[in-house]
Amino acid sequence: MKINRQQITDKVSKLPIEELALQFGFQKRKPRKIDGVSFVTGFLLMLHHGGNSFSDWARGISQVIGKIVSKQAVEKKLQLGQVAFAKQLLGSVLKQSLNCGGWMPESALFKCFNKVYLEDSTCLKLPSCLARFFPGPHSSRGPCASLRIQLRMELLSQSYEGFDLQSYREVDQKHAGAILQVLQAGNLVIRDLGYWALEVFRLIIDKQAYFLTRYKYGTICMDADSKERIDLLQVLKKLDRNGIQVLDRCVLLGKKKSAYLYVW
Repeated sequence: MKINRQQITDKVSKLPIEELALQFGFQKRKPRKIDGVSFVTGFLLMLHHGGNSFSDWARGISQVIGKIVSKQAVEKKLQLGQVAFAKQLLGSVLKQSLNCGGWMPESALFKCFNKVYLEDSTCLKLPSCLARFFPGPHSSRGPCASLRIQLRMELLSQSYEGFDLQSYREVDQKHAGAILQVLQAGNLVIRDLGYWALEVFRLIIDKQAYFLTRYKYGTICMDADSKERIDLLQVLKKLDRNGIQVLDRCVLLGKKKSAYLYVW
């Protein structure tokens, strides 16, 4: 779906940008040209058109306010309290996204947990000049740069509690253990297969916390009592034929007897 300037402007207008800009020192008085809204909108327009420089950002802002803005003006604006402002704005956007998705923090689905962490990553292509800092996938065409953003959200408070910038080559599985620094008893962690690591699951259990993930194909699965290997596909097919959609069963995961993982 193509996105135009009006759609970007409409989306930005629903955010408390001016309020946050004043509260966190990004904007100290009535701006002559660049206010918080035009600053953010111009940045999104720059990304939309594939730009990545102060000049591209300045052109985006100029489109919004109808006046010429120099790249020096944009660079000077960045010297103000942009970090705190950007963090609060990110939190506001994420919270708004959860609300738009129909998420209800008081949902009975997670009433047994004191915190529910949702973690995932996404990648963005960067200018090749940044390949030294954020190396991208290996390519015969020469160095390329890609950024991997790791985001951890806490659903009950509708806030984000982790935001890490890494290179494309820092895969999710390598980041899987980072959650242990903040995890406490009674917490739930929800992640996809990219973070699959049996040793990390064991440490989560040791903290009396919980995790929810899809099953990784090929992982040995055995009955917790008999230690006999389970043909999971056949078990699920049989349940489906009998109209049963839920399987609640303790199993062992892993192939090393000394490192079995008990899970439900």
